[in-house]
Amino acid sequence: MSEPIWSILLPTHNRKETLLLAIESVLMQQEKSFEILVVADGCTDGTAKFVNDIQDSRVRLLNLPKAPHFGYANRNTALKMCQGNFIAFMAHDDIWLPDHLSILGEVRKEPEIDLVYS
Repeated sequence: MSEPIWSILLPTHNRKETLLLAIESVLMQQEKSFEILVVADGCTDGTAKFVNDIQDSRVRLLNLPKAPHFGYANRNTALKMCQGNFIAFMAHDDIWLPDHLSILGEVRKEPEIDLVYS
């Protein structure tokens, strides 16, 4: 697989019941050039097995020990591993419409735009 346009950083802690909807909403994007880095912050609810069972090479699990507070240290670790040109943040209880990345991609092409956030 060539370098993806987008790296989606998806931190989670013991929320595999909502994680499926979040991941599925990314997998249904019109823009297909992405990787999903699921940052498991000390998960003990079977999140690792759940994510590893997903049959899509764009989904990667970073199964890390619990970091202090809300796991920001683990997010920083994941940021260093991103292969995409652009980073998109997602929470384990978010759902994206199928055109989410496409719209962000079009807006970021404007020469006066340095940052796109939704």
